[in-house]
Amino acid sequence: MICSTRSTTILTNNLPSDLKPIMEYTWQRDNKNRTNDGRHIMSGNTLTIDKIQRQDNNITYKCIAQESGLKLNTYRDITLYVMYKCNQNCF
Repeated sequence: MICSTRSTTILTNNLPSDLKPIMEYTWQRDNKNRTNDGRHIMSGNTLTIDKIQRQDNNITYKCIAQESGLKLNTYRDITLYVMYKCNQNCF
């Protein structure tokens, strides 16, 4: 999953890249901060989930973006729906 945002306090279109605000990203699963744990790999605004499982169905992830130096943040909830095919003896 990729979280994308832009500054809401500064018009960054004409600023050189070294003056653009830095966005800091935090990922949560069911409102708890995530850390890299082997299956969940976070790198900046990207969350990679290795080997999606049936148990991951209906889990809510949240990407929180905060502009460095500010207290305001914005977030987006993302619910993961896992579709799977059952051939036999699934229940």
